[in-house]
Amino acid sequence: GEQMKAALLSSYIAYSGPCTINEAEGSLNLKVEAAWRPDYVGTDQKRFFHFENGRMLFGPAPNSIRGGADSLSRRLTLERVSAR
Repeated sequence: GEQMKAALLSSYIAYSGPCTINEAEGSLNLKVEAAWRPDYVGTDQKRFFHFENGRMLFGPAPNSIRGGADSLSRRLTLERVSAR
């Protein structure tokens, strides 16, 4: 219940700002102007994307997140769906 909500809120990340896309590299650099976590404001966030089976996969560089001795990958998967 409440512990789960607290854990989810503490790990939530949302930010916005202008971005520059480098299609050749498959990357996007975002200058954070507003964020859920104040320590993100004013930072540059570089993310990578590629397309696979009609979906866009978006996230940090593979294996760039460390969890103890393990490398982790986190990504957002976007899929276009037609309105019915």
